[in-house]
Amino acid sequence: MASEVTPDLVDVHSLALEHDAELQAARHRRDAGTEALAQGRAGLLPSLSLSGEHSREREWSDQPTPPGSVTEQRREITVTRYQASLTQPLFRLDAWYDYQEGRAGSRVAELEFQQRMQDFNRELLQAYLEALRAQVRIRTLESRVAGYRSLQRE
Repeated sequence: MASEVTPDLVDVHSLALEHDAELQAARHRRDAGTEALAQGRAGLLPSLSLSGEHSREREWSDQPTPPGSVTEQRREITVTRYQASLTQPLFRLDAWYDYQEGRAGSRVAELEFQQRMQDFNRELLQAYLEALRAQVRIRTLESRVAGYRSLQRE
């Protein structure tokens, strides 16, 4: 008799999910669509820019004084500046269209992924059931052969 290992449908499904190239490609297209939506939304949001500057200036000078001595002058200037800028355009038609395009693309990518997932599940179930049918046929044929052999011996 044929050795038979019947994997569980859940195990087969999880293994197939990991190794199906078309499904992985559909998942990556869906993720790209989601990213396009985020990028489109970013064009509508305010932009914030921050900058900073730090400088130090030292100055030494010697000033002669009338009695013949010298007066040293030391001066140190430290400047630190920070700047923040928040910009929000009132209306940017191009950014609005980019957002709408990203939103529509994201929906399409999600629907295509769901469709591919349904096709994947259907194809996997059909292949699994066909494999089970083949195993039943093999067992049936093996039992028939065993029956014929026992009849021939008698």
